[in-house]
Amino acid sequence: MNFKIVEKDEIILVGKEIRTSNEDKNCRIEIEKLWKEFLEQKLGDSIQNKINSGEILGLYTDYENKEFGTYSFIVGYEVSDAAAVPEGMVLKVIPPSKYCVITAKGKMPESIGETWKYIWNADIQRIYTGDFELYDKRYDGSENSEVDIYVAVK
Repeated sequence: MNFKIVEKDEIILVGKEIRTSNEDKNCRIEIEKLWKEFLEQKLGDSIQNKINSGEILGLYTDYENKEFGTYSFIVGYEVSDAAAVPEGMVLKVIPPSKYCVITAKGKMPESIGETWKYIWNADIQRIYTGDFELYDKRYDGSENSEVDIYVAVK
């Protein structure tokens, strides 16, 4: 798979959170359920100070034991100011980082899962401060959708 290395400044994210684990057989179902709730209930509408309302992030953070333990998964928006966090949502601050960016292409969510399997088995020196999927205008639900996965690296 092709990738690129980029550096990003601190990211302030506001969104809805769950705790899960890749070892949990219901992990994928719980993440999909969170996405459905976020989108169908239009939870993002209550988030103020969005940097880009056309980009939703799926953030993996607060890792207990790298990809083997529990972690937080948050669906939300990057914001410029964290003054107001809607009830039932959380604020996460991801430090400035260097990222390996890999683009998942094709039918979703299958392509996302295949790309994560590649990441877990690749020789990438991850730092587990916060990894995220970026859903923008290239994600349209078609067989040609694209999602960038940002993996924090040394």
